[in-house]
Amino acid sequence: MTPLEKLKAFTQTIITLNYKDNSHFETFLDEWEWTIDYHTCRVKELKLFNKEQDILITHIIEYTKQREYYDYFSKIKICN
Repeated sequence: MTPLEKLKAFTQTIITLNYKDNSHFETFLDEWEWTIDYHTCRVKELKLFNKEQDILITHIIEYTKQREYYDYFSKIKICN
């Protein structure tokens, strides 16, 4: 798998675990964006969009998990 494919699978897992009952679930699987703070090496949040690119949900990553997510992103070569 490429780094982007790994990131997409990781993201879709989080979306499925948290938002599978949301009416926009299918759209969320393709319309998302991570907020990464490269200075502090933390993944802050996952933004989920509708088809019009409006942010519908901002999924805040728990502070204790932010560095773990960053480490995973680094491991799959998303954050270098």
